[in-house]
Order: sequence, then C-alpha cells, then structure tokens
Amino acid sequence: MATGLSSYIVWLIAFLIAVVPRVIRLLYWEAYFEDSVYLYHAFAINIGRRPFIDMICTHPPTIENLLSILYNIFGVSYRVAEIFTALIMVAASFFIFDLCKRLTGTIIALITLAAFSFSPLLARYHIFEREVYTLTIASLILWLLFTQDKRLWVCMLIGILGGLNVAIKISGIFIIPAVIFYLLIQRNYLGSLVVLACFVAVGGSIWGYYLAKYGQPAFCQMILLHIIKGTNIPFWDKFKFM
Repeated sequence: MATGLSSYIVWLIAFLIAVVPRVIRLLYWEAYFEDSVYLYHAFAINIGRRPFIDMICTHPPTIENLLSILYNIFGVSYRVAEIFTALIMVAASFFIFDLCKRLTGTIIALITLAAFSFSPLLARYHIFEREVYTLTIASLILWLLFTQDKRLWVCMLIGILGGLNVAIKISGIFIIPAVIFYLLIQRNYLGSLVVLACFVAVGGSIWGYYLAKYGQPAFCQMILLHIIKGTNIPFWDKFKFM
C-alpha cells in the first residue's frame, strides 16, 4: 500500500513538473514566434492554397496539414497551435520521465524531467516548432524500444513513427539508424528489418506523394535547398533562382 501510495506521489510530482511550466508559458503575456511561417502555411492550406506552388515549404507540410484540421475544428488562432504544442511537450515529458525512471531511478528521472520541462528552449518554442514534434516522436520511439518487448508490432510501430518523424523534418531521420544499430547488436535481425521497411514505406510514401504531386518546386524546396544552403560553391549559383 505504501509503495503504491509513494508511486502515486511520484507521478503527481512528475505531472506538476511537466504541466506547470507549460501553463505558465500559456498565461505569460508575450508570445514568441520563432517560425511564424509555419502558422501561415497551416492557414494557407486551410483556405485552399497549394504547398510548394503558392508558398515555399522547405519540409513536407505534414504538421501544417494537421494544424489546418485543428483550425477547422477550433478556429484560426495562434492559441490553437500553442495549446497543441504544449500538450505535445507534456507528452514528451512523460515519455522521458518514465524511460529515465526505469533506467536510472526516480530521483534522476525527476531531475531530468525538471531540466527538460523548465528548459528555456521549450519556453521559446512554445508555438508550433517542428523540433518539438520530432523530439516527442523520438522520445516515444526510445520509450517503446526500452520498455516494450521487441515484438514485431513494436518494431512496426517504431518504423511508422520514424517515417512520420522524417515527414515532419528531415533531421528526424537520425533516430532510425540508431534504433536499427541497437536492434542489430541485440541480434534482433528481423526486428531491425521490420523497422527499416516500415520507416521507408511511411516516410517514402509521404515524401513521394509531395514530390510526385508538386514535381520540381517540391524537389527544389525540400531537397535541393538543403543541399546548397550554407555553401558558396559557384556551381550551385545556377540553382538559386529555384
């Protein structure tokens, strides 16, 4: 009974650490728009504008389409994006806390949770930042990897989540090689193959859909831009008009 009660207290403390910073940020009188263009993209999609044609999208507009759906339900407001992002942050907090609790113990897990939840970067990224969503999916993938049996359905889910991650932001790809390498070390060869197959199927389908539908503009914005940005090689100058 005492153990159960102490477990409830631990989770209550974790809940407060995860939620209170988000509530404070929601109530704070200033909003910080790191990338307001994402909000515009969601609004533009909501009113029928075409990604890559009517607006520049350097990533697949996956979460913009999701926010567009929320706009249809709750109305167009940055508060809709802010509250949704706060909920996603809380979810990431719980995944990180529970994983750390299982691996390192309660005290370290609470310290880790506090460091994450009170991070100034989360306060800065409180309105619809891609990194928040890729981080949350990555934390869920790690939680599944270390807390669930390595059954095929878990490997399938990890691959699907990885595909969604890379469909949100291209850097979301980096979690998957680490997962596959871990499974190979564990000699779970079938699991690693399932993860790779589901990742390629989901991520490739979403990327392929946008590339097939919007053609050269999508290729130039989602792929070519990331290759040439930050370089000063004269060869790339011919592509800069794209």
